[in-house]
Parts: sequence; C-alpha cells; structure tokens
Amino acid sequence: MAKRKYKKSNKKKESLTSKIHTLLLIVVFFCIIITVNSYKSISEYIPTWQSLYTQIISYTNQNIEIDKNVNGTSKVHYIDVGQGSSILIQSDDKNVLIDGGETYAGEKVTNYIKNLNIQKLDYVVATHPHSDHIGGLVNVFENIRVDNVIMPDLPSNITPTTRIYEKFLNLIVEKNITVIPASVGNKYELNQGTMYILGPTGVYDNLNDMSIAVKFVYGNTAFLSTGDMEKQSEIGLINTGYDLTADVFALSHHGSKYGNIDELLNKINAKYYVAQCGYDNEYGHPHNEAIDRVIKRNGILLRSDLNGDIVFTSNGKDLTVEKQKE
Repeated sequence: MAKRKYKKSNKKKESLTSKIHTLLLIVVFFCIIITVNSYKSISEYIPTWQSLYTQIISYTNQNIEIDKNVNGTSKVHYIDVGQGSSILIQSDDKNVLIDGGETYAGEKVTNYIKNLNIQKLDYVVATHPHSDHIGGLVNVFENIRVDNVIMPDLPSNITPTTRIYEKFLNLIVEKNITVIPASVGNKYELNQGTMYILGPTGVYDNLNDMSIAVKFVYGNTAFLSTGDMEKQSEIGLINTGYDLTADVFALSHHGSKYGNIDELLNKINAKYYVAQCGYDNEYGHPHNEAIDRVIKRNGILLRSDLNGDIVFTSNGKDLTVEKQKE
C-alpha cells in the first residue's frame, strides 16, 4: 500500500511539473511575441512592453481632473502656419507652445507670441521631428526664452538626421533649455490649468506614430491634440484607459484619413474639430473621409486654411471662439 501511495504521489508531482512547464512555455512564447511587436510592430492588436507599462501607469496614476473651480480665463490659439501645426496655450501667466510649423512659419509664430506680450514659454512640446512641426521652433528658440522642451524618446532607427532637426537640437543646448522626455501620465500644472501627456504609448516604426498627445484641462473644459498620430498609435492611446473626452480636438495629421479613426473620435466626443492645414495643399488635407467622420458626429469643423488663426477662450465652463476669417 505504501508503494502504491508513493507512485500516485509521484504521478501527481509529474503532472503538476508538466503543467508548470507548459504554463512557463506559454508565458515565454507571449513574452517573445510582445518583445518582437515592441520593436517590429507586427500587429496593432498585440501589445508592446511600452503599452503594457502605460496601461499600468494609467491605472495607478491620479486620473485626469475636471470640474475644478477656476477664476479667470485661458486661451488656446490654433495658429495658421499653412501646411503645418502650431498651438499656443495661455493659462493665466503660464504659456505652452505645441509645435511651430514649417521653417517659413517661424517668424509668424514668434511675432504672434510677442504680440501677446508673452516674455517666455514655460514649455514647448515638439510632438515629433517632422519639419512641418519643428521647423518654426528654430526661430522661436532664437528669439523667445524657453524654459523646457518636451520631446518623444525616439528609437535610433527612426531618429532623423535632417539639417533642421540638428539645428533644433543644437539650439536646445545653446539656449540651455531643459529637455523632458515625453512620458505617458506626466502632468504639468499651469496655474489653474493642467497639461497631461498621454502619448506616444509605445515604440513605433514611424515618426508620425511617435507623436506626443497633449490634453489641456481648464476647469470643465478640455483640449486634445495628437500631432500626426495614425491608426496604430491612436489604438494605443485608447488602450491607455485615460479620459480622452475633449471639447476641442485638433484633428490628427492635419485631418488625414489614416488617423482620426472612429473609435478614437467616439472617445473624444468633441464639439469642435480643428484642421491645421495649408490652402489647396498637395496632400489634400483634410481628407474627405475625416471630414465625413466629423459631420457624422454633428461636430463643428474649423480649418486654418479657411478660417486663419482660431482662438478659443475658456472661463472653465463655457467656450467662445474667434476666427480670423469667416
């Protein structure tokens, strides 16, 4: 009897060991798949290590705060820089510039800021190093004091070596500007307003998807911009679990059909949509597909190519909008 019990015990141990080995093999297999997807982006439906980390951070960090009582007003300017993007946030005496358009737009952006009697920029967000987003920042760095620049942490295989990007980096060193790598969940208090960094949520193989996503909240109003994000990074943005609702959404990639997916627009549920693009531009921005998605949601579409500079003013509860051109 003792021998039989011993054999049964052995069989149970062997069975348990086999199950543990099988489980470990499954875990190792999934780790390999996630690792490969983190560097090669084989499927948008497979997570990356960065996206998993982002989801953990999003659940452990303090959630985005709204419904705070504020006294005063904030302004968000969508500057007409032609075929490019530039957004200025004024939150009391704190100022943030998100991108600066092409090189040719730099002087306009600089003068626009100076005409508002802004002496310094607390933060510049360089969403990603394409010239239609960072080109104009060179002029801004040369003429306006900048305390901090927030940039995506790019993998070496897609880091550009263009002259404009090198000049941009050299000026950061020359002007002693503090560099802050974009990290999902980071938040920056802008007096009564708050700026949240919500993307990029992973390591992608193209610069557009490495764009920084920014949400600015002032009282019960919110503004969201996502640079040139396209479908796979927009899915990553949704998967963070952060509150993406906003009153105003700057259409991704100047209103491209390859971004601004229905799933994301449903989460944002904006009233206003802004397309920053050049008149009769060669890319056809904003694409009809993106325009149709806005119309389907009864959204109000504003376009820098038709409306010029667009300025929203928030008192924390209500928004008013001014357009340079009707």
